Amino acid sequence: MSALYFNDTPPKSWDLFEALKCYDKAYDLTIESLCVIMKKDIDSYISSRQNLSNKSIDCAKIISQKLSELMSLKCLKRVIDATNSDSNPKVQVIHGSANLNVANVEKQKNVFNNQANNLVKRRRVGDEEKEEEEGDVESNQNESRNVYTSSPSLRHASQYNLKNLPSFDEYRCASHLPTQLTLTHGKKQYIINTPSHSNISPHKPKLTKSHIESLQEYVQFAQSNLITVDEPTKQYYKDEKEGQKQKKALEKLGLLHEVDDVLEEMEFDDFPRKLWSKEMSSKAEGATSFSQLIKYVLTNFHLLCRDHESVTTNHERSFFVNYVVPGLLALSKACDTVSFTWCEFELEAIKSVHMFDQDLKLLKTPRRFMDALGKLKTPNNMEIVIVESSSGGLSEDVTHSIEDTLKTIECATAALVSAATKYKNASVKTFRKLKVYSIHVIKNTMTLTETTLHDQHTWKRVELRSCNIPTTWTYRYYMLEYLELLAKLNDGLYEVKRVEEQLMKEHIRPRYVGSSLAEYLDIQNATEAVNQ
Repeated sequence: MSALYFNDTPPKSWDLFEALKCYDKAYDLTIESLCVIMKKDIDSYISSRQNLSNKSIDCAKIISQKLSELMSLKCLKRVIDATNSDSNPKVQVIHGSANLNVANVEKQKNVFNNQANNLVKRRRVGDEEKEEEEGDVESNQNESRNVYTSSPSLRHASQYNLKNLPSFDEYRCASHLPTQLTLTHGKKQYIINTPSHSNISPHKPKLTKSHIESLQEYVQFAQSNLITVDEPTKQYYKDEKEGQKQKKALEKLGLLHEVDDVLEEMEFDDFPRKLWSKEMSSKAEGATSFSQLIKYVLTNFHLLCRDHESVTTNHERSFFVNYVVPGLLALSKACDTVSFTWCEFELEAIKSVHMFDQDLKLLKTPRRFMDALGKLKTPNNMEIVIVESSSGGLSEDVTHSIEDTLKTIECATAALVSAATKYKNASVKTFRKLKVYSIHVIKNTMTLTETTLHDQHTWKRVELRSCNIPTTWTYRYYMLEYLELLAKLNDGLYEVKRVEEQLMKEHIRPRYVGSSLAEYLDIQNATEAVNQ
């Protein structure tokens, strides 16, 4: 199913070399044959999507044209001629369909029962891997024949006795097989996925394919279920994923092992007293205030666990108030970075950005209300943390999740646009460091995302951390992930405070080399056009 490269990657991000590598893994064919299949898949992609932008169509046509030029190279013809002159050519059989009707299974007996001689066993000899064919040795001893399939429905079965069957680890699963098989019986369909089908957490911010198609020219994404960014940003996202695994934010504060010890060693009954009597000895910058946050958060968690029950209601506000608000409240009180307002608080940036679009008729201006809104503790009170909860702790409302994902994108970008109008004389380089954070809670999964300026026309949205919020004492060790997310957010907020201070200085008295934000974004001309 190599066409998934074109289906899962926006045309703007198509890369000919990456596509060739994907198809090369899927099919054991010459490069010319791969190009033919790729051109066909591109044409199918364009014809099946009616709402493609002109820019996307142009990108697709450019790749198709490059494939045509590649196919016309004389060196490929020479390779094909040399292959055809081989006295023992390999037979290549490609089966492209993964959709098998149960009624036709009987017709495949020759595949499942009569072709065990084609089962390929790979053994490791030293540092090399060698293939040897099992089955009818007498009839196949002098033959060199490989059969390649791309469908689980055409995998060849073995007729070995169980005692003679090699161990499982001597076989390698073909990477080009589809990750999904659909079986039809009557009017029902049954879908069987391979273990490698997907490792995406389901309760993360999500968008439909049509939303992604519409947004791809305005927002670049780097998150667990969607990557459309350039290579440097992709590497930044990978570094953040590794940072989450290693708990880099807590480690930077020198508190990782302290939290480890608390969660591992302290018993439930006497937990609050022992926790507050424990001295956390880290001398790192910000460690003292964040250690206070840790104690407040864990004390609240201990209180919630006194019922010895998990979440019993799917009420959205109940889970949000019990498990999400305490951590953010502790962040605002213990650390001098941000102040929060709660439950349906209006985002001012939306109003300031869109009021000219409605000819200053504020009643017609869009309004957006946040489940929680964090404002930076600076003179401008920049709206810096946008928080949305899309469900209770028991089940997800997918429609609500999609709406809140769009809402956080809209509000985060509006907050940055509003900030840009306040620091028009500042440098572009400094403004690129300004970040707006979004926290999206779906069931018990919390995801932290940052939004920044990418270029004149595009925003960049990168997932930084995610965690499962524990609701019972048994799973208290998940609090390590939750505290890592808060530590990452706190570290980012300290940096944003420094960035905003620098923006203010540059705006008042520019001393930098390079373009100003107004020149780069053409803010002045845009404002004059609106006023006219």
